[in-house]
Amino acid sequence: MYLREDTPVTAIPAAAQNDMRKAPRFLRGWVAVLALAAGCGGPHSRSQPPVQTGPWRAWLESPGGDLPFGLEIEENGPGLRAFIRNGMEKVEVSRIECAGREAAIYLDEYGSELRGRIQDGGKSIEGKWRRTLTDAVHFSLPFRARAGKWPRFNPEPERPGADTLRIDGRWRVDFGQRPQPSVGVFSTLADGSVGGTILTSSGDLHVLSGSFEGNRLRLSRFDGGHAFLLDARLQPDGSLAGDFWEGGYVKDSWVAHRDSNAQLTDPLSQFRITGDVSLASVRLVDLEGRDRILADPALAGKALVVEIMGTWCPNCHDCAELLGKLFEAHRGQGLSVIGVSFEAVQAYADRTRLLRAYRDRYRVPYPLLLASKDSRILPEQVFPSIQGDYAFPTILFLRGDGSVRAVYKGFVSRAAPGDHERLQIEFESLIAELLGAGDPEGSRPR
Repeated sequence: MYLREDTPVTAIPAAAQNDMRKAPRFLRGWVAVLALAAGCGGPHSRSQPPVQTGPWRAWLESPGGDLPFGLEIEENGPGLRAFIRNGMEKVEVSRIECAGREAAIYLDEYGSELRGRIQDGGKSIEGKWRRTLTDAVHFSLPFRARAGKWPRFNPEPERPGADTLRIDGRWRVDFGQRPQPSVGVFSTLADGSVGGTILTSSGDLHVLSGSFEGNRLRLSRFDGGHAFLLDARLQPDGSLAGDFWEGGYVKDSWVAHRDSNAQLTDPLSQFRITGDVSLASVRLVDLEGRDRILADPALAGKALVVEIMGTWCPNCHDCAELLGKLFEAHRGQGLSVIGVSFEAVQAYADRTRLLRAYRDRYRVPYPLLLASKDSRILPEQVFPSIQGDYAFPTILFLRGDGSVRAVYKGFVSRAAPGDHERLQIEFESLIAELLGAGDPEGSRPR
């Protein structure tokens, strides 16, 4: 890092300007460098942090319009820490750093960052969201943030006679590019905002947050790995119709009809089992690059739960939390849990770095293995006796000899509390059966 001779003194924090002027000429550049490098992650005056602390409204400029999310910045000793907020969900980012007038918010478990120029005396940031991996699909979206407490979406203008129908309840959702129906679960929160999610055959969209105003429903989510935006209007027949965007590269239409009985296709009936899983034939790779097999005594158990996952998959992050609790509750009875990762990047170093960040972030207590050193391998190549359309995650429930008890496609997060509770009971029941423990009620993790 260096400074040009014409770098203005006003670009240096005020506390360091006097030191810079008093220093010998040949040392002034280093005084400036140290002052600028301190930034968000280093020491600063508690009265003058480099960016304003407290709530921020942040948004990505997507093809479908502003895709908003909450950002919260707090002082943390001599530095700062930041959180991404979607509705009631508040997740701490890996770290926030500043150098001069630039701020960077890192999301290591997804291999991405929000980076931008600090403006307006630390009250706004303007930059980009981008992936940081060596061979990831290169994309970026413009990113902006403004300090203060603001509505997630800019309010709709009031319309005389607008329908005051509440959006709460279950809805059957049909996406234009998805063959199977989905389920919307929405509710109005105490502050008047709308929360919920959409359940699909491959998992849900996790916590969505937004508003229902003037017969217009707008929901969004950003977690560092995925960015979702849904925009729909209430139709004369009571249905919803609109568009869905994922990041800057996926657009789909969707229609929803209120249906209190809406359900997904049974996630336990999506695969055809042609035989046992040959534990000795399933060859995997650990994070130190060593070859492993599922028959390894260190991985074996009376019952084996295998999660087909990837660090890029937000539902896999949710699933890791539940599987970790189940593993801790039943490991003494012979339960083994393993995560088998299929990463979206080719470089081996990137894949292991992502998996380590994921493990550390969620304190995963069970082994995480790569499906292969070859990033192009598919789940059906690793488990050829289990045939079907794999989702991420897909959870295999195996007996200790490799025979298959069940295969569960997808995952439902706590964004749909009732559906998540039913999934948890299903998982507990399957594990209790495999362990021969009978009714799992007494040992249910909380």
